[in-house]
Amino acid sequence: MKDQAISLEIEPLSKLIKYDKHMNAIVFSLVSKQFSHIPPLMHPDIVYTIKGFLKLYSELLFLSNYPIDLEILCNTLVERTHVIAEHSTIPILTEEFFAIPYPEVLTPTNDQLEDLLIKTSKEITDDTIQESIVLLKQNIYERNLPNAVVQGLLNNLRRDPHCKWAAYLYELYMEKTQD
Repeated sequence: MKDQAISLEIEPLSKLIKYDKHMNAIVFSLVSKQFSHIPPLMHPDIVYTIKGFLKLYSELLFLSNYPIDLEILCNTLVERTHVIAEHSTIPILTEEFFAIPYPEVLTPTNDQLEDLLIKTSKEITDDTIQESIVLLKQNIYERNLPNAVVQGLLNNLRRDPHCKWAAYLYELYMEKTQD
């Protein structure tokens, strides 16, 4: 599973995470206005239910040829959301669930980052990128390079499609360990 994650393109994932956070804020705002009479402890569960409906029914719209009347679909979703919101009494989620920082899961340890850089260097023949990888590997433990130099080395890596993931993870690592 770790090897598969390395080949993942981070830009689309980052955008999905960003849009998901915006969607959460919008849906929370709607739930707060529409269901102000319902205890706020239930709001996160209602938000999660609405997001579940959106995902499931968007699949129906985009992945099948089944003809759907959008007005009826919207009325159905509103009705189902109201039924669940009005009759649910046991909350399971909290607002903190929606505040979990996704990229933290992706932040590598020193050893994982070094292994990734070693693996990446084996796929690259460009001398400039090879030198950049060597310097970045040394900097993991020694922290002797100025930030401007590190950013320049990461830009070298970003120019090669095989190195973009390593550059992104290195940047996450630097942000996490900047203290």
